[in-house]
Amino acid sequence: YNIDMPGISLICHTHRPDLSDATAKRDDVLKCLDSAIYDESYVKNVLLHKDSYLLAYTGYRGYPIEIFENDNFWSCIEGRIYKKDTSQRRDQITDLFEWLSNSDWTGQKNKIIDWLLKTDGDFILVILDKSTNDLFLLNDLLGRLPLYYYVDQTGIILSREFQFVSKIIGEKNNKFDKMAIAQFLLLGFVLGNRTFLNNVQRIEPATLVKINKGKITLNKLYSFNFENKRWLGDDVNKTAENLASLFCKACENRASKNNKNIVSLSGGFDSRSI
Repeated sequence: YNIDMPGISLICHTHRPDLSDATAKRDDVLKCLDSAIYDESYVKNVLLHKDSYLLAYTGYRGYPIEIFENDNFWSCIEGRIYKKDTSQRRDQITDLFEWLSNSDWTGQKNKIIDWLLKTDGDFILVILDKSTNDLFLLNDLLGRLPLYYYVDQTGIILSREFQFVSKIIGEKNNKFDKMAIAQFLLLGFVLGNRTFLNNVQRIEPATLVKINKGKITLNKLYSFNFENKRWLGDDVNKTAENLASLFCKACENRASKNNKNIVSLSGGFDSRSI
C-alpha cells in the first residue's frame, strides 16, 4: 500500500454555508498536513486559498512542483512531463486551459485525450479559471502518482496523502473496507479504485475532476483495452525488439543530465525485463 506520499492536497466546500469559509478551517487543514511531514527535510506550503477551497502541498527540497500563471488562469504541475522544456510546458497548459474552459465540452474532450496519449509523464495538473473560479484537476494516462478522494454533500477532499484524507473526514466517517483489506492480504494490492476505507477512493488514471459552481464531476477520459491484441500474429523477436526500443526511449526521457541516475534491480519481473 502506498504510504509516505508527498504532493498536493485540496479541500473544497461547495454546499453547506457553515463550511464554505476555508479560511476558518485553514489551521485545521494545515495541522492535518503534518501527517505528511515525515522528517525535517519536508515542508508544507499553501498554493491557493479562496473562500471555498484550499490547495496546499507537502514535499522535500527539490520535489517537482511547477507553477504557471497569467491573467486567465493559475496552474500547478506536480510530477514530470518529460522531454518538454519550460516554454513548451507553459504552451501545453495554455492549450489545456482553453480546451477545459470551452463550453463545447464534447468537442474538446477528444483534444484532451489525444494530448494525454501523446504526453509521456507522471503528473497531476491543477488549473484554476480566474474568471469563473472553476477548478480542474487532471492526471496522466497511467495514474502513476496515487491520488485519493472523498466526496459528500459538503464538497470534496483530494490528496496524495491517504492519511490526510482520513484525518480531515474524522473518525466517524472512517469505516474500513473489509473486501479491500482481504484483497491486499491475498494479492499484495487493492483492486480497482478501492482503498482501506469504504468512502475513500483512488482517482483512476486519465481522470478529469471539475469543480464548477458547487457541482463536482469526475470524468474517466480514457481506458486501455488490453483485450485488443493488434500484434498477436507478429514474430516474437520483432515484438521483443519493439518493446526494447520503447523501453530505451522511456529511459532516455527520464534520465537526468544534471543528476546521478540510479537503476534499482529488485529481482522481480520488472528487473528481468531490464
